[in-house]
Amino acid sequence: MTKLKLTAGLALAVGVLVTGVVVAQSGGEAKTVAIRMRENPTPPQPDPSVGNQTIRRKLDQIIDIDFSVPTPLEQVIKFFRAASKGPEDQGISIYVDPASLRDAGRTMDTPVTIVMKKVPFHVALTSLLEANNLAFDVRDGLLVIESEIHVVGHRLDRVERKLDLLLKAIDELKRDSRR
Repeated sequence: MTKLKLTAGLALAVGVLVTGVVVAQSGGEAKTVAIRMRENPTPPQPDPSVGNQTIRRKLDQIIDIDFSVPTPLEQVIKFFRAASKGPEDQGISIYVDPASLRDAGRTMDTPVTIVMKKVPFHVALTSLLEANNLAFDVRDGLLVIESEIHVVGHRLDRVERKLDLLLKAIDELKRDSRR
C-alpha cells in the first residue's frame, strides 16, 4: 500500500517556501515526487526588537558577582543592569513584575546573597532568580523578571504562534497538492 506524506520546510532566512511531496512505498523506500519553490507569501519578520538580540548577547558576557552579605533584591538587580552597561548604552532594561514577586513571597527589599566568579551573566541571574522562585524572559526589548509559570506561559505562547504559522503552511501545501 502506498502512503502519501506531505513535508514542508520553511527557508525563512531567504523568504522562500520550499515544499516537497514524498511518497513512502510499501518497500519502505521513500521517494520525492515533487519539489516546488516559491516566494513565501508572508516573508519572515525581523525580531520585533533589536534590543532582544542585544540583551541575548549581553547575557553571555562573563561577570563576577559578590553579594555575600544579605542585600536587598532591588540592589542586586541594579547591579545586573550596571554590569550590562556598555560604552554606548545604558545596559539592559529590566522589568520586575510586582505580582510575580508577591506570588513568590518576595519584595524588592527581600535580602538575597549570591557569590559567583567568572560565569556568564545569564547563569548568575538564573541562579539568583531560581533561589527566589522567579525566572526571566527576554521580550519587547526588556529583560522581564517574573514567576517561572509566567515565563513558561509566554514561551509556550511564542511556540504556539510559530506552530500556527507552520500548520497554515502545511494546509496551504495540502491544498496546492490537490490541484
